[in-house]
Amino acid sequence: VLAPPPTLEGLAVDTRTRAPVARVRVTAEDGTRTRTARTGPDGHYRIRGLLPQRPYRVRADEPRYTPYVRERVLLTTAETLRLDLPLTLAATLTVPNAT
Repeated sequence: VLAPPPTLEGLAVDTRTRAPVARVRVTAEDGTRTRTARTGPDGHYRIRGLLPQRPYRVRADEPRYTPYVRERVLLTTAETLRLDLPLTLAATLTVPNAT
């Protein structure tokens, strides 16, 4: 019987407000393969079909936030690993109206 492949899942949250962040692009790459997901309206994501015993680099990107990166995420066969993604609002530039 084949064991199911590992799954990575979690919640993207704003570090200041603790509110879920929707539409975050989450990627898991092991150097040869890349899997991508987007968070839903509730900030939740799930990436299935990962390979066990490989170090994954997980990255979360959303234009309003500073990218989050976590190196060397290891999963075992049939494991569902929860990895929440704390996102910090990026600096914004306000240009005053020229008169």
